[in-house]
Amino acid sequence: MKLGRTVIAMLALSLTVVLVAAAGTQVSAQTPLDSVEDLLRAASIPSTDRILDAFQFGISANTLTPQDAFLVTDRIIQATGVLADKEAVLLALAMTLEQALPVDWLIDKVVEGISRRVALSAIRFEVQLRAQLQAGVRDLLFSKGIFAGNPSSTGGTALPQQRFNLLVMHISDALGDYREGGGSPLDYLSVYSAVEQRLAYLGGSVILLQDVELALSRVEPAELGQALLGALE
Repeated sequence: MKLGRTVIAMLALSLTVVLVAAAGTQVSAQTPLDSVEDLLRAASIPSTDRILDAFQFGISANTLTPQDAFLVTDRIIQATGVLADKEAVLLALAMTLEQALPVDWLIDKVVEGISRRVALSAIRFEVQLRAQLQAGVRDLLFSKGIFAGNPSSTGGTALPQQRFNLLVMHISDALGDYREGGGSPLDYLSVYSAVEQRLAYLGGSVILLQDVELALSRVEPAELGQALLGALE
């Protein structure tokens, strides 16, 4: 009888070890976005697959952390508002990641807006606008021969990705703040002044002075106004 009990105890111990090992394997097999996917599917977000693909791309490119992906998704899903607004905000972030544009500051604005209990519809408008502004500013800089990457044999000025992103982000943010303050996109000199003041303030601390001078010397007031106008259309 003692031998039987011993055998049973050993079998039970072996089964426990197997189950613990299996559980450990399952946990280790979890991907960084599993929790995000659970949130999206539980909320029945129609564009879940596209959002997950964009988030995964951002994580792979080191432009998004799994923690930020979960944080912003959780805040958006838990926020008061209709499903269409929640999906639109998530898609604005996804499209920013798809275009390899800076997303951190957009996430900050989403989280801040929700924390301040700003209506989700207003957050949707603001995030979509600023995401479009980034794309427009990037294209404007490209047209002026300023881009991220290696020097081109055809001319232009290549900047390291991080320096280029800083220009795109802060020019876009200046335009967005100017619009939010009631400024007209057709008042080109005022638009340019808003951007100039922002870059001058950050020059030498956040942005290299040479990058500030490069952007301001090549971009015209009317072009900045048109970039803002295009984002509003």
